[in-house]
Amino acid sequence: VLLELPWRATGAGMAAAVARVADRGFGVLIAHPERTPLLRDNEDLVRTLVDGGAWCCLNAASLTDRAGRQTRNAARRLLAAGLIHVIASDAHDTAGRRPELRSSLDAAGFSLAQIAYFTDEGPRAMLDGLIPEPPPTVGARRRLRPPWGPR
Repeated sequence: VLLELPWRATGAGMAAAVARVADRGFGVLIAHPERTPLLRDNEDLVRTLVDGGAWCCLNAASLTDRAGRQTRNAARRLLAAGLIHVIASDAHDTAGRRPELRSSLDAAGFSLAQIAYFTDEGPRAMLDGLIPEPPPTVGARRRLRPPWGPR
């Protein structure tokens, strides 16, 4: 079940609701927690949800200068805390919100192993109903590298 929280969500009962969905045999994937104020500003709540069986999917654009500073910082904090399992493009079409995944991860300085985990291994484990391997370490650094820079 893809869970995208309302912009003005409150935390009341959220962990219990996610647990009830999981108890019914469904996996829960939380969409872009770095963009939702409640989760962006409350790493402990994100950890509670993940510890309760939820997965978290980061929006790749949140790692680039297309996102605001709060969103970029939250994305890096959640990655550094090991709370992100999947990174996706959040594409809606081929013009306004294109499926730009690899260029965003390259610009953010991700290694090939990190890219493989967040775009293939993590999503595959989720779809197969497996407990994910711990995500690779991603530092909380804030400076973005241009995609044409040295590796």
